Order: sequence, then structure tokens, then C-alpha cells
Amino acid sequence: MGALRELVLSFTADPNVAFAVASAGLIGVCYEFTAPGLIVPGALGGVLAMLGIYSLSLLSIQWTGVGLILLGLVLLGIEAYAGCYGVAGICGAIGLCAGALGLVTGPVRIRPAVALPVSLIFSMAAVFLLATAIRANRNKDFSIVRTKRPSCVSGPKRYILDYKQRFQQADRAETASPPNAC
Repeated sequence: MGALRELVLSFTADPNVAFAVASAGLIGVCYEFTAPGLIVPGALGGVLAMLGIYSLSLLSIQWTGVGLILLGLVLLGIEAYAGCYGVAGICGAIGLCAGALGLVTGPVRIRPAVALPVSLIFSMAAVFLLATAIRANRNKDFSIVRTKRPSCVSGPKRYILDYKQRFQQADRAETASPPNAC
């Protein structure tokens, strides 16, 4: 068990791999927001994100890079929520890439050949997945269907309670009282 741990940590000790693994994990978490209940993308994404963040924490981190990455993530969220014609998304991708390039100090750094494609792919995927989740949440049907059985009608009466708290009769033919009722 210790050998597997050392193998995984030696593989992810490279900041390029750690950044790519953390980005892939965050994409998995974003995918879980669009399709809740699938469990595998969220769980695997959470594990990958934590593994990447743990591997990056073993290196010397520049807090300016962390701030730029967080600013980039916030801007990507704003783009997904508000739809700013791509301005916030592009600024978020630039912030994410600049933060990745300045994240690790020392002899081993994140290479631009890794930071640029990973940041662009992550930015596009995150904005698409978050915008899809937000759009699905906005279009959600807020109605609650409940059944009510009056004493004088033999079949169930269905009412729909909509978001304005009004009751509407769902199916008039089904709930119409029979000719010899009450």
C-alpha cells in the first residue's frame, strides 16, 4: 500500500501533472452540477481535485498565482451565470493561465505548453457545464402535483400548485363529478 502511495505522489509531484489533474477533477465536479445523481463524475472529480491540490501544496506556492486562479474561476462563474458575451470568460481564462504560470516558484514550474491548453480547455468546459446547469435550474418546473380525494367523488382529484400559489384543476375530464354523485 505504501508503494502505491509513493508511486502516485511521485507521478503527481510534477507541477504540470498536478495542475492538469486538479483541473480535470474540477471539470468532473462541474459535470456533476449539470447531471446530479450520477455520483461517479463528482466523486472521481473530487478525488482528482484533492490529489492535484495536495500535490501542488507540497511545492512552494506563490499566493499571487492562487489569487489569479481564484479570480479566473470567479470570472468563469460570472460568464456562465450572466452571459457577458465572452468578456468575463476570456478574462477568466487569461487569469487562470497567468495564475497557473505564476503558481509554483523554484526550479520546477508549470510550463506554458501545459498551462495554456489546460486553462483553455478547463475554461471552455467549465463555462459550458455551469451555464447548462444554471439554465436547467432556471427552467425547472416549480409545480407540485398532489392528489386529493373528496368524499363525494370516487376518483382522485389532481391539482397543480404553481409558483404563484394558485390551484388549477389538472384534468377536468377525470375530476368531473359523475351525474349521480352527491
